[in-house]
Amino acid sequence: MSKVKELFNAELFMEHVQINQADIGSELMKQPAIVSYYGSLHAKAKHQVDLHSQILANLKAEKFTQLREKYAQDGLKLPTLSAIEAIILSDKEVVTASKTLVSAKYQESELKNALEALRHKKDCLVQLSANARQEMSSFNYSHGEKT
Repeated sequence: MSKVKELFNAELFMEHVQINQADIGSELMKQPAIVSYYGSLHAKAKHQVDLHSQILANLKAEKFTQLREKYAQDGLKLPTLSAIEAIILSDKEVVTASKTLVSAKYQESELKNALEALRHKKDCLVQLSANARQEMSSFNYSHGEKT
């Protein structure tokens, strides 16, 4: 059973989401690379979710087949579908695979939220840049310079 690879680093993200108001131009130039980095991590996290969803589905199907064969071999009547599902869901391997999938989904959600935060950062950078241009324009105008 494969593990979920940790992709999200909260400390690094906090550095990436900070805005240095003293150097808005540099912040604007770095932003696409940061968004691309987290977009790539999100794609990897989504891939992990898909992979672990498939692993869980295959494991459940395998357990169902094993259970059906065991009952047939023992000459017993197969329990109801809901009873079979309950037996499968309580299987240790299935429980482990389910927890792994939950972890993968959590990580994918973290990276999705990180991308949303970076979109908000971009909006802030654009507004700060516009404000800085406005201030420069006002400063130049008040000193009799043409703008």
